[in-house]
This record gives sequence, structure tokens and C-alpha cells, in this order.
Amino acid sequence: MNQVSIIGATISGNRGAEAMLSTVMGRILEENPDARFNVYSYYPKEDQSLCGHKNIRIFSATPACLVFVLFPFALLLGALKFVRLGFLRPFFPKSVRALEDSDVLIDISGVSFMDGRAIFIPFNILTIFPAMLVGTPVVKFSQALGPFNSPVVKLPAKVFLSRCTKIFARGEKTRQNLQDLELGEDIIDNAADLAFLHKQAYCLSNENPQYLNAVIGKIEKLKKKGKPLIGLCPSSVIASRARKEKWNYPELLANIVKKLAAKGFSVLLFPNATREKSKKLRNNDLPVIEKTARYLAAFNEYPDDVIIITKDINTGGIKTLMEYCDLNIVSRFHAMIASLTLAKPLIVMGWGHKYQEVMEQFGLGAYVFDYKNNTPSLLVDKVVLVMKNKQNLQEKIRAALPEARKRSNHQFAFLFDMFGR
Repeated sequence: MNQVSIIGATISGNRGAEAMLSTVMGRILEENPDARFNVYSYYPKEDQSLCGHKNIRIFSATPACLVFVLFPFALLLGALKFVRLGFLRPFFPKSVRALEDSDVLIDISGVSFMDGRAIFIPFNILTIFPAMLVGTPVVKFSQALGPFNSPVVKLPAKVFLSRCTKIFARGEKTRQNLQDLELGEDIIDNAADLAFLHKQAYCLSNENPQYLNAVIGKIEKLKKKGKPLIGLCPSSVIASRARKEKWNYPELLANIVKKLAAKGFSVLLFPNATREKSKKLRNNDLPVIEKTARYLAAFNEYPDDVIIITKDINTGGIKTLMEYCDLNIVSRFHAMIASLTLAKPLIVMGWGHKYQEVMEQFGLGAYVFDYKNNTPSLLVDKVVLVMKNKQNLQEKIRAALPEARKRSNHQFAFLFDMFGR
């Protein structure tokens, strides 16, 4: 029986993280139904309330817990083991003992050790260092890392990434960044994003099913009108950046919705990160959607053929809604992945190299825009163009999907080989 620890994702909050987390556990359980999982979560209470799976234990990985529990006790336990006093481990926190008992710690952070995100470097270190201290191998599943131009980023990246058993780069740019650190070819490998393997059966929660069914009912009524349905997925990350750059992201979204409706499209405004009970933007697109809805109402043009999601829906529910869309405009990485897995044409308004390197693998690099290119009319013109080429784009996506899934499964092949050693 294998025991696996997982860090870097949650069940609640960011639904892309949920997709990765549920895929890791679902895929491992297909091979080893008796496997046990320790999930180190940023939202332990919320995740515990959503997940009742008998094979899963939820532990806290909040910054406070990493700093005051996991790191110091892992350091002490590692030291005691070194001087042959490991028999004192029963007195240690259960979360630390579970980490030491694990065959592997799988880090599924979407991004880590990256220029421009130096503030997160301590968190990036503390997600993996406790496992290293107690002798548990660390494997970083597909994610974006680097670039490492800043010494504040490069030095800790080289020190701690060199101690990982394996790092799977999510794209060629990430692999090049890692090679610049001279970690050694035995550590670096390539793998497509975990969510390419996501199945509805893997879902760990069932959130607001009645609300979801009601939304589906509204969408089915809209579809009977014969209008194409455009999915629009915003990002609270872009909202935060726009606020610092002193421009109005929700107003931009409202103008996009308005112009799409004027062109004869129906619109589904949906999140890919939700924390319904919070007004904070971290891992939460709902406040952005709420403000966008207010602008639409202020325009006095809140059309009947615009549906707005306002509650928590898990990744399975979001993909169910996306199935109804003819095209998706997305600003969330895993909303992009979901659209690709559903073979739905898409336009990406993103940030960073992580969007471009995935879309290029599908021959769709021309449909990725920087979020700062915020002209609604240009975007809507692109929607019209994509809709004219919808069938060709769907065929292109379907042709590339098997290879993406094969490359995603590569990291599991390594893991299962590791278990068998």
C-alpha cells in the first residue's frame, strides 16, 4: 500500500488546483485502489468539509502552519533520526509523521520559483523543504518555473530544486529555464499539465448541485434561441494587476459582454476560482464577476441572454457548463486546459509564458493575447473570426489532444515506476 503526500493545491478555491489534485489521486487510485493520501492544503477547514473520501487525510499547509509546525518539527525530526533518536517520533504532530511515512511528496503548484514572484519564494521553499528534511522524496509534477534572472530567485531555486528527485516542466520555456540552473538532466523531464487527464469521476466534491442544474436549465432555454453561446472566464489575478496599473477590469469585461450581445451572441460569465463566502480576490473570481454584473446593470442593457455564475461550483460543474459553449474566452490557465480537453475553440487573455507555451502545442498560439491588450472591439472581432473557423479549430484541437494526454501521463509512468522500485 502506497502512501502519497500532495501539496500545492486545494479542493476549494482555485478550481484549476482542484482539477490537478483530483487527477493525481484519481489516476493513482486507478493503479492502486488501496493508496492513501495526505493532502497539505491552504484551506484545510474548507477542504475537510467538502471531502469525505476514506483514503484522504487533510492537513494544514497555511503559511503559519508551514512556518511554525511543518518546518521546525520536520527539522527536529530529521535531526533526531540522524542521531538515532527517531523513536521519539510518536510525540510529533500527525502532519509531520504522515509526511515522513509517505513514499513521495508530490508538489503540484501551478507556478513556483519565478521572477516577478519573489514574495512567494519562502512559500515555494517551505512547500518542499520539510519533506526533504525527513527524507521523503520530492517530485514536482508539471508546472511552470522560472525564469531565474533575479539572484533572490535563482539562488534558492538552485539550492532546493537540485534536491528534488524529479521536476516535470510544463513546457519548453520552463525546461530551458531549469537547464539554465544546471540541475542535471536526470532531474529534469517534460510533462503536459495534469488537468489534460481529468475525468468527471475524479471529482472530490459536489457543490451546489441544485444551483448548477438551474443554470443548466437556463442555458438550455438560451440554446433553443439558436444564438451561439460564448463562455467568458475572468481572472482575479488580472483584476489585482489591473488595479495596480490603475485601469478598470470589470468595466472592460462588461463592455466585452455588451458588444458580444450586440453581435448576436449569448454569454456565460463563469469563474474558475471560487470562494463564495469571501470578498477577497485571492483564488476567487466571484467578486470580479459581481462587479462586472453591476456595470452591466448600470448600462441599462442587462440582456436576458447573459447568464452569470455567482456561487461555488467545482471543476466538474464548470466543465459541464463549458460543454454548452461554442467558444470560450478565458483568463484562467486551467479554464484554458478545460476548453482544450472539451475540444472547444478558445481565445486566451492571459499573463506570462505559461499560456503561450501550451496553446502553441495545439497550433493555437495566435489566439493568445496579453491581458493589457484590452480593446473590446478587437476581441469581439476575433470571436467572430474564430466562430467562422470553429470546425477547423475543433479538428485541430482533437488531433493534438491524444499527444497532450500521453505527455501528461508520462509523469505518472515515472511515479508508478518509482513505487515499484
